Amino acid sequence: WISGIEFKPGSEVVHHIIGYSHAPGEAIGGTGEDGSQDRGMLGGNAPGADQEQWPEGYGILLKKGSRITFAMHYHKESGPGTGVSDSSEIGLQFHTKPVQHPIEISNIAYGTFEIPPNEPHWRVGASRLFEEDTILLGLLPHMHLRGSAAKYTAFYPDGKTELLLDVPKYDFNWQTGYKYAQNKLIPAGTRIEMELVYDNSPENAAKSGFDSNKAIRFGGPTTDEMDLAWITIAPAKPLDLAAAQTATKAEAGD
Repeated sequence: WISGIEFKPGSEVVHHIIGYSHAPGEAIGGTGEDGSQDRGMLGGNAPGADQEQWPEGYGILLKKGSRITFAMHYHKESGPGTGVSDSSEIGLQFHTKPVQHPIEISNIAYGTFEIPPNEPHWRVGASRLFEEDTILLGLLPHMHLRGSAAKYTAFYPDGKTELLLDVPKYDFNWQTGYKYAQNKLIPAGTRIEMELVYDNSPENAAKSGFDSNKAIRFGGPTTDEMDLAWITIAPAKPLDLAAAQTATKAEAGD
């Protein structure tokens, strides 16, 4: 069980790194021998992000025999003489005590937005409904050069509303992950909405180095945009450790 993870970029052209674990028997980039997909998100790195460290009892399972792959996103100027060597690294720490809450790293996103040319304040939103009691450990909004603000809001089943995170001055170079001092319970039936704001104005273009005369959609290059409201969550109900150990032994053929 992973207790902490750090992705360390090896050159200045690394935009972000995302790590995945692939269970034994799974074909990289495809499905396993039984037709299943068992790719697990390990997290990643973006400009300004810190390493991840999870509290006792919370972690990500890395099965024996798994392989780790990296989705590397580079951004650099093209042309002769601009080649760069990169040797990015990953560091892992592991729990020494049983883990009762397996962590999931996922996101809330819309994906099919289009930001009009020269638009200074374009909002994109999406939501996720939680069907089970869930522990919310952290939040991390991810946009590119046009990102200007981000909000996460919870709408609880009892009718109450709570602002979970407000980033009024988003900075692409400091993509901070926000963690709760005490893990937050999200009751079943809660809907979390995200709202991301983009500035495609000529003024921001002059400052950040992009073309504001283009309509912008979701894309990998830094001069395109993304609308990924990342969340780190875990089931509120603890694992049955005895049953989990029995299942693990059965998988190993013991």
